[in-house]
Amino acid sequence: MFTSQLKMLYHKTLSRKPNQDAGFTLIELIVVILLVGILS
Repeated sequence: MFTSQLKMLYHKTLSRKPNQDAGFTLIELIVVILLVGILS
């Protein structure tokens, strides 16, 4: 349940970012995966 909320939040963040920030969004994705791993 919490994981799906994180995924939706990440996809919303990703959709707001320009394509030039692809490197930063990749870092964000890694952070989200780490958070999910810690909290699950």
